[in-house]
Amino acid sequence: MTVLPSKASARQAYWDVARAFLMFLGIPFHSALIYVTPGFGIYTVDNSVALEYLEVSIHSFRMQAFFLVSGYFAGLLLARRSPDQWLKDRVIRLGAPLLAGILLINILQMWITAYGMEAAQPRDMEQASRSFLTLLTTPGRHWLSHLWFLVVVLEYSALAAAAHYLWPKLQHLQVPARAVEFTNRHLTPVLLLFMTGAGSYWVATRVFMSVTGLYDNQLATLVSLIDFLVFVPYFVGGMVLSRAPAVLEAFTRPRPVLWAGAAIAVGIICYVDRTYGGSSNIGKAVTSFLGAFSGVLMAHVVLSGARRWFDRPNRVVTTLVAGAMAIYIVHQPVLKLLGIAMFTVDWPIAVEFSLIVTLTFLISYLCYRLARLNVWSNLFLNGTKPQDPPRSAPVPPGADSRSLAG
Repeated sequence: MTVLPSKASARQAYWDVARAFLMFLGIPFHSALIYVTPGFGIYTVDNSVALEYLEVSIHSFRMQAFFLVSGYFAGLLLARRSPDQWLKDRVIRLGAPLLAGILLINILQMWITAYGMEAAQPRDMEQASRSFLTLLTTPGRHWLSHLWFLVVVLEYSALAAAAHYLWPKLQHLQVPARAVEFTNRHLTPVLLLFMTGAGSYWVATRVFMSVTGLYDNQLATLVSLIDFLVFVPYFVGGMVLSRAPAVLEAFTRPRPVLWAGAAIAVGIICYVDRTYGGSSNIGKAVTSFLGAFSGVLMAHVVLSGARRWFDRPNRVVTTLVAGAMAIYIVHQPVLKLLGIAMFTVDWPIAVEFSLIVTLTFLISYLCYRLARLNVWSNLFLNGTKPQDPPRSAPVPPGADSRSLAG
């Protein structure tokens, strides 16, 4: 199919919607953990099988899909900007919220966690203070908490920029026409091959980290090494999509067989997790392998759904997309405080969970609106300035926004 050149003003709004949606899923995901995993930081006396299924379902695909979307943006923008200019922009837009999140949000969250561990028992402030001091003086994952993905995106961005700097031809590199034609004619088998390879790689990465002892290495933890290794295929896959508009067109067009496959993959992961346990060796191996299938197929579901229903101007959606980063940055300590507050009531778990999700979103959104009142608070919470124009994904070279919108 011949596609007309895009207009300068054309935008692919659905990519921004998909990215924001995947970030917003962190709210129900982390809220569900309150009723599933005591190690999350809140010792609850109530457990919910339904919320365990919800937590496992979201976890089975969210970050794979997110890094595919991140890779797409990286490949798209590196085709238009110099590597150093793009990397500088990434460091500001991602590094500022990461720094603010660590120093302001996560230190607060350490105290909430230390207090939350005592929430189901008579309040022992002395014990909570000792727990907080231990967290504050110990390096580890708790310093990154829910912001670990920003570290990984920055690492990928640095490598992508370095590659484009060393090999300038990468900026104009497109997927060969023969490969594009073959992929379009055999999209499902190509995806199956990619998912099988990515799943096998995920299992091999887990084995490598275990054998080498890097799982417990503090430096590896601080740089999120396991996540950096595991999500490489999806980030690279997103970059490839940005350089192959025809494949992008095929991948983001709703396909019932892929939607059905996504439901099956997520369902199997839930069954395996429930049957063998997420921490058992067989559970880790199977869910890691199948995570590639759920991740890629659900990325198709999210992107094709966003393209079908949200690739058009909408003031509410645009506002939520603009505040996605700030909302995500502040949401976790908010929902933990609400989780602790739920110890004062004895309501059905579904009611408590719904309240936590709803109030967390509203309070986080309010924080975003307040942050926009000041240039510096908006920079450090949202990675942008109030006067910056809304950021939407520009259409890749050779593609028309209408053809991609379906």
